[in-house]
Amino acid sequence: LTDEHIQFLTEYFDENLQGYILEAVEELTKKIDNLDMKKTKFNEFMINGCNLSFKKVTFWPETRQKEDTIKERLKVLL
Repeated sequence: LTDEHIQFLTEYFDENLQGYILEAVEELTKKIDNLDMKKTKFNEFMINGCNLSFKKVTFWPETRQKEDTIKERLKVLL
């Protein structure tokens, strides 16, 4: 990918701070014909080429967030 692609992706994520990689791929492929890239390669390019970082969403069970559970864990730590 070229500097134009990097610029496009940087602007895309500046405007969509919580954007998804797949959405960015779709937008980039709409803009550029003949672009065929797998998600893993695209992700690799964005990390290494664009110097962007990504966070993976982790969902915790509801019981883990209950006040009693938090207090019990705190007791163990202290």
